[in-house]
Amino acid sequence: MKDRIFAIIQEEEMTNAKFAQEIGVQSSSISHITSGRNNPSIDLITKILNRFPGISADWLLQGKGKMYKYQNEEQVVQASAKPPEQDLFSSFKNPVAKPASIQEPSANATESLSEPSNRLSDESPAQYGANPQKRVEKVIILYSDKSFTEYRPD
Repeated sequence: MKDRIFAIIQEEEMTNAKFAQEIGVQSSSISHITSGRNNPSIDLITKILNRFPGISADWLLQGKGKMYKYQNEEQVVQASAKPPEQDLFSSFKNPVAKPASIQEPSANATESLSEPSNRLSDESPAQYGANPQKRVEKVIILYSDKSFTEYRPD
């Protein structure tokens, strides 16, 4: 099995350390396996198969069949590609657009922002597409100098 793990590392064009990082194990674990010192655990095999879903479990465990489950190269690339990281906003399916009535602040308006009032507007949140069942607890503004201002509705 060590030869098959080494074959995956070579096929994916990785170093032992990068491969270990990709599957979430210590790099020494991979070094010990590829040198023949240790046998891979079921946990390690599971991590390999989870990270590289295009790899055939039969091939990895028993050496039967082909390395990849898929026949054409495009499917292999898609299956072995790391899934994209989700960002903070990826869970929003229908983002709320900024209402046309809201405009960018003028130079005079930004001067008045330098001294916050610590009071939020009484405007209806429903007009901005907010869920009427929810209410704002606080708003935090983070500044480039690592300071912040916190606003709480009264």
